[in-house]
Amino acid sequence: MKKHIFVKYFSCVAIFVLSACGGGGGGGSEQSLYQIPYTGISTAALITENNAEALVLGSFLGPPVLTGGVVPLREGSDVSMSNRRWNSTPGLVRETILNGLERSIERFDPESASPMESTVARPSATEEWTEQGLCGGTASYSVTVNEGTGDIIGNITFADYNDCESVMTGSASISGNIDPAMLSYRWVNLHIGIITVVSAGESLSLSGTMESDWQVFPMTVTLNLRIRDDGTGGVFWYEDYVTTDGMSGPYTEMTIAGKYYDPAYGFVVLSTDNPFHTDMAGTWPFEGILRAAGGSASTAWLIAVDSFLYRVEADTDGDDAPEFVGQNLHWPGANREPVSDGTVDQYGNVGCPVNLVGSGFDADGDTLAYSWQIVSAPAGSTAVLSGDTSAQPSFFPDLQGEYLFEVVVSDGYADSRVSLGPLAVGGGRFCSGNGSGLVPVGSQGTGVAIGDVNGDGRNDIAFVTGYSDSPDNDGKLFVLQQDTSGGMSSPIRYDLPSSFSNWPASVAVGDLNHDGRNDLAVGIDRYGIQIFLQNSLGGLDPSSLLSAWDSSNVRIADLNNDGRDDLAGIAWGSNTATVWYQDVAGSLGSPVTYDVNHGGNDDLELEDLNNDGRKDMVVMSGQGLYDNFGVLLQNATGGLFPPVYYDLGDSSLSYGLATADLTGDGRRDVALSHLGWISVFPQNDSGMLDPPVGYPFFEGGSGDVSAGDFDSDGRTDLAGGYGESGIGVFYQRTDGTLFPFDFYRLPLSTAGGYGIRSLTVGDINGDGRDDAVGGLWDGIVIFRNTGRM
Repeated sequence: MKKHIFVKYFSCVAIFVLSACGGGGGGGSEQSLYQIPYTGISTAALITENNAEALVLGSFLGPPVLTGGVVPLREGSDVSMSNRRWNSTPGLVRETILNGLERSIERFDPESASPMESTVARPSATEEWTEQGLCGGTASYSVTVNEGTGDIIGNITFADYNDCESVMTGSASISGNIDPAMLSYRWVNLHIGIITVVSAGESLSLSGTMESDWQVFPMTVTLNLRIRDDGTGGVFWYEDYVTTDGMSGPYTEMTIAGKYYDPAYGFVVLSTDNPFHTDMAGTWPFEGILRAAGGSASTAWLIAVDSFLYRVEADTDGDDAPEFVGQNLHWPGANREPVSDGTVDQYGNVGCPVNLVGSGFDADGDTLAYSWQIVSAPAGSTAVLSGDTSAQPSFFPDLQGEYLFEVVVSDGYADSRVSLGPLAVGGGRFCSGNGSGLVPVGSQGTGVAIGDVNGDGRNDIAFVTGYSDSPDNDGKLFVLQQDTSGGMSSPIRYDLPSSFSNWPASVAVGDLNHDGRNDLAVGIDRYGIQIFLQNSLGGLDPSSLLSAWDSSNVRIADLNNDGRDDLAGIAWGSNTATVWYQDVAGSLGSPVTYDVNHGGNDDLELEDLNNDGRKDMVVMSGQGLYDNFGVLLQNATGGLFPPVYYDLGDSSLSYGLATADLTGDGRRDVALSHLGWISVFPQNDSGMLDPPVGYPFFEGGSGDVSAGDFDSDGRTDLAGGYGESGIGVFYQRTDGTLFPFDFYRLPLSTAGGYGIRSLTVGDINGDGRDDAVGGLWDGIVIFRNTGRM
């Protein structure tokens, strides 16, 4: 006998409860068929949404052994997939019996695979032998083969036969027929008197028949089988349960008909609406529909969604339409692993929250669970993850250096893991990460200002956007209002009369109508200045557009020493500066234009640079062959003197401009950022500026600069945009020089290729410490001053 015959037999029979092979049709009385009585409900089951799954799954997959109690799959359900272990005991019994039958036949002639191949003629021969279980017990076989007819009869007795996973006790008889010419089965019947199987602390008993017929196509398998859960006493019954199984193109095709009895609900009549199709290399059908018809025209359907998932639906009122549609569930052991992913901030700061975001995709639609861990951290770090089983845990790094993370995504069946990082952590004074960092609006932040623009005594943030192919957010003014807790509101958006050619480039805060309330001036590049006057309710009212060419960089200060704020502006490479002086009525007068060299990529500041108590004008040139900046001092009559020019002396182009007391002598100085350096021009006793003192900075270039007291020591410090990565802060020493800069990273590298623009300093959360705000490619970034070193 060739072994492939048995393999073919097992493919449909030995895994009945796993592939729904099985059948019926045998005759004989119930007493001769079964040694296990059926004591459950014997009338047609009334199908409801609470029992539909139990009935249709039991019909196809075999009766469940419920462990740990019944845990509902959904509210009111009587069956739980999470607590269900599908019963493969009948398949185990049959496989053991048929393996023994095969070995019995082979024993007729040790040199051949069947008695028909023996050199000794044996019209009818019997072989009896006993097999020891791997872990104890015996299986005793007696098999007779008639060479002339191909008939096989025999029996087997298990005596605590232990294969190290299950223990079997009981007996069964075997009958069948072999085609002597083809060396293949024609039919095989098993009549199980009663066999009890104990495995994993559970005991089930089987009794009945299984008949397999290969003489027809497709082959049929008929079950008349009862299975008793010895723990509960419940008996499940398959009556005249017939399957057909055969090839249909590149896949196998199976149909099911018959009855299935569940002791708790009664019986359902089975039929196949659409045949089940299974890939040759697959285990579970990828399509097909089994119908289970119950009492009062109620019906349940088992629908193969694909080779990994199935779904149960139920018509509970007999109208042939489903009132219950279950969720997609896994075939036993079938699962597509989830795909894990996630993001971690590239950069962070000590003591500041970091964004960790886990994500995943599951093709089966399973609910995903997350588990995070820190894979590596700087030596001595004791930082831990909070909420490490959530998709977005909290993390506060405690030391500078690099951190690596891993997130494991589970669908309840399999895990998928991904490593994330590194997170590079810088110093701890400023936080720019989770909850305080990026304020994305979808368009580049080109200008930023800080001041109280709603009259509540708290500083707010105003910024404008250029053009980034985001129509709803390009060319707008945004205001973030500070609340009583020091937080910021969502951005409030204001329209501007801008275009791609004439985009908002700057914003300034000041009182432009002398009513004691701060207003906003938005510089629209080489087009005009839009004034927003603060009203008595704390809102902003747009006034008419102030048409002007010098409108790229705008600033507000008292430039004629009359106690009223004036408006100043320059345009890209215009070689002029324009001032609108505020009159006694609170209106801006006609423009007054001053000549001053600047070739493009320019900047503007208004500060007292000769220590006479009057605000002066500083115009930086960022392109061309001009000196790096010119100073227009305010004269005693309320105008500006012609410019005095200053230069770095090495043909360097300027990137950013700031004015503040950076030497600790009470006089305002000028700071310029340029390639690889920040240089300070100290103001001397005569009201002029001395040659610059250089401090090494970002080698690849620098962004804007701004000044503030960041360590609350009463001395002004200097912050500069550090390429596309963050800001560098130079803290002022007691001797009036600057320490080498400390670096504070952005949470992500999002500066969009030009670094931080329009860096501005002010207290934006009411804690008395200066914070920093800068424009980025898709909005702004806030560096909150924590007060930590």
